[in-house]
Amino acid sequence: MAAGLPEELVVAAHGNFDHAHVVDDNVGLAASYDVDICELQKALASSGDEGWQELREFHGGLVKPKIVFFGEDLPRRFFQLQRPDLETCDLLLVMGTSLEVSPFNTLLNLVPDSVPRLLINREPVGLCHELAGGFDFGDGRDVFFQGDCDEGVKKLAARQAVFGRV
Repeated sequence: MAAGLPEELVVAAHGNFDHAHVVDDNVGLAASYDVDICELQKALASSGDEGWQELREFHGGLVKPKIVFFGEDLPRRFFQLQRPDLETCDLLLVMGTSLEVSPFNTLLNLVPDSVPRLLINREPVGLCHELAGGFDFGDGRDVFFQGDCDEGVKKLAARQAVFGRV
């Protein structure tokens, strides 16, 4: 993975570009199957539409990265791990979101009351008067950093470097 984290420690709720699969069922395939992401990258790097069309013909269906589009189901792994992961975390970072879409806007509620929560965002969202278990920036538990995600993460990392554990 690009961030250097082991795959088993990441839940890519909206998928990523690390894997690809066949999604069409035009030739009677019973289910989609995985395709090496390098095949897709090579096909997309070729000129025009020829590369991806050849890949589609070879695999009997459209090959796409394993990303989740609107209307598609989130990965089963997301639902399996959301409760155990959030119930055992010791800091919740929420970044770059509107917190308007379910099930993501319900995740704030799953961390224990003792867990600090940091929102790094351009505007405050998911506030307690808008969302059950939402942020309350006056309670000492929740902290809001106003700005873009890159800037917020850099400041958090710099603070951790100075103080050890944040």
